[in-house]
Amino acid sequence: MARARRVATAAPHPDPGCIWGPHGPGRRPGACRALRGSLSHPTQGHAAARVGANAPAWGRAGACPWQLARHGRGECCRLHAPRHRLCRSGRGTAPPMSRIDILMYHSISRAGGPTSIAPEIFRAQMEAIEASGLPVIGLDALAAARQGGPALPERALILTFDDGFADFAATAWPEIARRGWPVTVYLPTGFIGGVEGWRGIASPPRPLMGWDEIAALAREGVDFGGHSVSHPDLDALAPQALEAELAGCRDEIAARTGKPPAHFAPPYGSAGPAVRAAVARHYATSCSTRLGQAGAQDDLHDLPRLEMFYFTDPARWRAHLAGRGGAYLARRRVLRRIRGLVLKPWG
Repeated sequence: MARARRVATAAPHPDPGCIWGPHGPGRRPGACRALRGSLSHPTQGHAAARVGANAPAWGRAGACPWQLARHGRGECCRLHAPRHRLCRSGRGTAPPMSRIDILMYHSISRAGGPTSIAPEIFRAQMEAIEASGLPVIGLDALAAARQGGPALPERALILTFDDGFADFAATAWPEIARRGWPVTVYLPTGFIGGVEGWRGIASPPRPLMGWDEIAALAREGVDFGGHSVSHPDLDALAPQALEAELAGCRDEIAARTGKPPAHFAPPYGSAGPAVRAAVARHYATSCSTRLGQAGAQDDLHDLPRLEMFYFTDPARWRAHLAGRGGAYLARRRVLRRIRGLVLKPWG
């Protein structure tokens, strides 16, 4: 391993915009200051992870989490523009901040393009999670941790399914239930018992679960969240129509399952500041389609997820679970941004 380079102590930190701030008085040479802001690390695809003073369960001030998580005591990676440098860190007293993979699925079938994953691939993904030993938690645990509840594991996964397709009950749930894992399924209530009828549908359209089946799954422990009533682009709606989509979806799920939904996912991942504020009035969390791992800096109503179509290759998925997926995620994010710019004029 390359020897760590010491950071000079006579001068301020070389990067005034450094995420760690200047080295304060009384600190040993190169020591990282208390975590109050954002964290970037090259092994995580430069994804930021911010520790707020009111987020004790996601990591506490006092140590560089990567010191313990990646390089062992006494050495940590920092990102300095325009290149990476190594610095010496003081003794860590805090555990690494939690990194949560919120997995995004839609249909478990052989139809529907990138929003469908073949049953055998899904089964292999679940087996890989089980073999990794990583815990699978629910969105309730994530929300509770951010409110001062029990701390989250250093690394964990959350399972989510958009749209409530019928193949969830037939194919996905048996794999999840036998492992005792929690899961959240987001429902567009206006389509329950019918077929998909929104932009980008498969041909032929895929069927959704019915309310009787949903109620039975709720009794078995499946958590159902909101996905609007009519699956619109929420950013395009007037305030009154937006409120009808959010409240109508919530009330229907509560009436049908006996449990008000606590979690939401906006259709198409479309949720600007006004939509997120409206969602927050009805739901504890909201998951976007933004690609990445969730960290302490993430707005509970704009949580990133991992699109599992990107991990249909077994070796790539195992590498990600082993902590070697940062570079791949970074490349995928760049490609998604480029694709968004190219397609923007047409839609």
